[in-house]
Amino acid sequence: TCEAQRRRSVQDLSGIGTESSQESRNSSRSSSPSVRTIQPDKSSSRGYFSPDDPTGSVAVAEGVFSSSVTARFSLSLLLDTNGSDNSIPMAYLTLDHQLQPLAPCPNSKESMAVFEQHCKMAQEYLKVQTEIALLIQRKNELIAELDQDEKDQQNTSRLVQEHKKLLEENKSLSTYYQKCKKQLELIRVQQQKRQGTS
Repeated sequence: TCEAQRRRSVQDLSGIGTESSQESRNSSRSSSPSVRTIQPDKSSSRGYFSPDDPTGSVAVAEGVFSSSVTARFSLSLLLDTNGSDNSIPMAYLTLDHQLQPLAPCPNSKESMAVFEQHCKMAQEYLKVQTEIALLIQRKNELIAELDQDEKDQQNTSRLVQEHKKLLEENKSLSTYYQKCKKQLELIRVQQQKRQGTS
């Protein structure tokens, strides 16, 4: 009986602690209308990265990158903090959602440094992907040129064979023409002889 009462007391204390924590979160949300507080969510794959959190918890960045305009605005604020190049946000925005750097914790220098490094890696990644795309395009162009060269070579070979065949036919026709010409001359000579005797 004592053990059961002790367990109920612990459960009641846990429930009271959870309710008070939830109330404090709600009050903090309502007290600051211009600042949106984002609560931790370990199940989310996107959120704020903070190396100061030993449990590895992250906070969901809901709506921060819902559009490119919001993303540019958020990144411009980050650029004012870390002084990064304007090309980094563009690289950030053109990445797939799964590959985009996690938004940093502004209060953590280490988090900002990791974010800046991640943005540079994203920029390098996009550079490599662009080079790969250009190489693939060039490869396709070379393959098309090679196919065209093979077709031209086949056409050339066919034309050479046709030319050779036509030369042989021309030679044969020339021989036949000369033969017919001689026969015609012979016939004319014979006719002239007959006319002379008559």
